[in-house]
Amino acid sequence: MELVIFNRWGEIMFKSTDKYEEWNGMYKGVPAQQDVYAYALKVIALNDEVYNYTGTITLIR
Repeated sequence: MELVIFNRWGEIMFKSTDKYEEWNGMYKGVPAQQDVYAYALKVIALNDEVYNYTGTITLIR
């Protein structure tokens, strides 16, 4: 599993391969601004099939 969250300019705001790790809305120790962010999620199933998901999330403070 790999989760990457990007800002509107394509800068990586968060990246993790730990399925239990959550993005807390922080970036470099500072709260990220309220905005729409893109995500890319890559999941490898037990049968080794790879699934890719993309979308957007809205950060509201």
